[in-house]
Amino acid sequence: MDDIIKKLESILEERKETDSEDSYVSSLYKKGNKHICEKIIEETHEVVEATDENDERLIHEIADLFFHVLVLLASHDIKYA
Repeated sequence: MDDIIKKLESILEERKETDSEDSYVSSLYKKGNKHICEKIIEETHEVVEATDENDERLIHEIADLFFHVLVLLASHDIKYA
């Protein structure tokens, strides 16, 4: 699992230099930390809603939440792994 996180962190770091029109992550960075936090709040709500549904949707929503948290950490140059 650590290898996957390290690879993702590397990709997130690379996206800081990518044109925001070509990359979703770059567009998040360009919009700033407030927007990233708003996405985290949105994904958190989706996780809560998914708890009453099937496990597949719950896993998907948790992955989205985790991804956006990693983007926020990367925007602060904080490594997870």
